[in-house]
Amino acid sequence: MVSAILFFNQGIWRQKAKVLGWLSLLYFLLLFFIVPLQMIMGHSNNEDPFIQDLSTVFQLSSDMQLMLILTVPVGFAVFTFRYLHVKAAADFMHSLPVSRSTLFYQYTVCGFISMMIPIVATALVMTVSQWMLGVQYFSASEILIWVGFTLFWNVVIYAAAVFSGMLTGMSVMQLLFTYALFLLPIGFLMLAVYNIEFLLHGFPADYYLNFNLERFIIFSRIYSAMDISLQWWEWLTYSVISVVFLFLALVAYKRRPTETATLALAFPKLRPLFVYSCTFLAMLFGGLYFGSVQRTVPWIVFGLLTFSFLSYFIARMIVEKTTRVFTYWKGYFLFVGAILLVGLSIHTLDGIYEKKVPAIATIEEVYFSDGIYGYHHIDSGNINEIPSSDFYKDPVNVKKITELHQQAINNKSQQTKHVTPIVFAYELDNGKNLVREYNIPNKQYEQWINELASSEEFKYNQYPLLSMDDTNIESITLYSHTAHNKQLTLTNPKQMKQLVALLKEEMKKEDLTKSTNSWGNIDIYFEDEKMIYTSWQKTYHSIEKWLEDEGLLEQIKVMPYDISYVTVFETTGNPDLYETVDEHGQIKSSIKQIKIKDKEQIEKLLPIAHTGEENSSYAIAYYVKNQDHPTIEQISKEEAPSFIKEQLSK
Repeated sequence: MVSAILFFNQGIWRQKAKVLGWLSLLYFLLLFFIVPLQMIMGHSNNEDPFIQDLSTVFQLSSDMQLMLILTVPVGFAVFTFRYLHVKAAADFMHSLPVSRSTLFYQYTVCGFISMMIPIVATALVMTVSQWMLGVQYFSASEILIWVGFTLFWNVVIYAAAVFSGMLTGMSVMQLLFTYALFLLPIGFLMLAVYNIEFLLHGFPADYYLNFNLERFIIFSRIYSAMDISLQWWEWLTYSVISVVFLFLALVAYKRRPTETATLALAFPKLRPLFVYSCTFLAMLFGGLYFGSVQRTVPWIVFGLLTFSFLSYFIARMIVEKTTRVFTYWKGYFLFVGAILLVGLSIHTLDGIYEKKVPAIATIEEVYFSDGIYGYHHIDSGNINEIPSSDFYKDPVNVKKITELHQQAINNKSQQTKHVTPIVFAYELDNGKNLVREYNIPNKQYEQWINELASSEEFKYNQYPLLSMDDTNIESITLYSHTAHNKQLTLTNPKQMKQLVALLKEEMKKEDLTKSTNSWGNIDIYFEDEKMIYTSWQKTYHSIEKWLEDEGLLEQIKVMPYDISYVTVFETTGNPDLYETVDEHGQIKSSIKQIKIKDKEQIEKLLPIAHTGEENSSYAIAYYVKNQDHPTIEQISKEEAPSFIKEQLSK
């Protein structure tokens, strides 16, 4: 009898089918257009390589699939419990001789089934379509995996949206609360950590907010799970979260007053939580914004107070449904007082926290770089690349780095716009670590790096090739930065061995304290699928001579005859050099410039030009034959040939 009332109340199901039927149909049509229809259209175009390379259903319009997962369940939850947010409907439904538990169960299940039918129908359409076309892009198990994956995440989002609907009397607020449930915890954490960075000198915010944080942001986790399956504990965690949301929704529904329809919050006790959460979040955002832009205490305080003040009274207006909320000013000042106590408590730790530098005897190794990412062993994105290292074990270097750390502590009051973030991360002999991050002037960072650059350990860190065995090299590819059509691949073992030997010698004697300029890149591929990327510096004269002796130099190095002409102009007033190029690939006519076609003069410019020189006076735009846009390099005033200075001074 109980089950009959629970699941087969025909009146409720018919009434809900009218409301949700059109939404189910719309969901099916959207799924049909982005999944089966994409497959059918790809099949009709036999030359389309994409359809042939499909391995999972998620590869069909994955962005659109993610968007539907994030929005459709919320829509079903909103329309399933829409009656809670309309006074007349809420009064009518709760006057029926049906318990709230029964209403909740039936409506929740009805919404879920209405959401499930389009997914199952789409899977059937895919199966039938493959049978009719005589192909099998996806096996039955792959289609079932897609159904299970989509249903699972739909249920997670749906459960959160149902719970959110019980907390408010407005459908718009239900939408906001749903996404806030997933975003606010991470948002609070990120904003709080970045604000602590302003209070504690040396606090490494990026260290605590590393890329692993993405695993806890549900939206990015769903997208990544389309390629990389969830761990068993993640399946279990999200399943438990869904059950908890539904249980809390049931509890809230039973206690929810009927007359709260159209109110922003259904429970009066939630109003302070809502108001102060909004105030705290806005305050952190204001502090982060002004701290990032101005980096001064007065502006940070201004951001904290302004954003918290506005947010507090706007949140009050939403809750009270009136603009007459300034009588609640005491609540705001209590909030400010509490924040001041917390801020002062954190600030008292500053003296202890900022002065802590580990004893040299306790340090096993130290990471010193201009970013935290290498410390987490996160490379450029290519998992096969052998990256350079920023870890130091040599006692001399460790001592030097601790001295530099002490300088960073002492320079706390130094303010400048042109700064570099520097990270000191110590691995200690007790198994613990100590991580600090500072913003120091760019020139000071260059000085610090130069102090380390003379050491052998620094050179081996920057050039991992020096530590590699050259007997298992599969191929070497050289290519030019300037002439994009110039590329050379070596596979001859003898040639590769000779080139690597010369390259190592050049690296060992290279002065890393001086600015570098390169002809191009050298990519070394090993038999174990690992690779090393390095630059072919213009100072590597033995490499150039070897290529010339082998008759290979002109295949890879840009020559004067490869260049149609060169345009030279002063860099003053042109910080972004590529902004000086118009839509036709020419230097803008408003800029004073000279054009050089003389091959001998071009030959003099090629070896002395640099890339990314901050103190350069002239820019050189090479117009290579068969290339639409120029390659721009720079040259200092001291190195510039006289013919450039003379022509530009006219």
